Amino acid sequence: MTAITEGALKQTFIAARQLADGRWIALGKLLFTTGLFVDVDLVGYDHRYCYETEGDARAAFAAWDGTGHPSGNWIKRKGGGGGDLLNPDFLKRAGSQTLHT
Repeated sequence: MTAITEGALKQTFIAARQLADGRWIALGKLLFTTGLFVDVDLVGYDHRYCYETEGDARAAFAAWDGTGHPSGNWIKRKGGGGGDLLNPDFLKRAGSQTLHT
């Protein structure tokens, strides 16, 4: 198996780093959001958190240690064993605004 390196992942993602538990996380631009991708390898990822702004995603990327959910105003967790999950804190902050998923 080919070793994963930060440089290899940066060919696809904005930024990448390895967590203490050995998993890789990465930031990537999506059509309408910025994703924090979790358990990344050279062919894919396990799940991602979608952030409304790149700044929020970058802050979470820098601070997250891989336990629980990352900080910040992520909108939705997509994929992985837990399936899709809307962030209850995002829904509270959205208030009366309509959120389409």
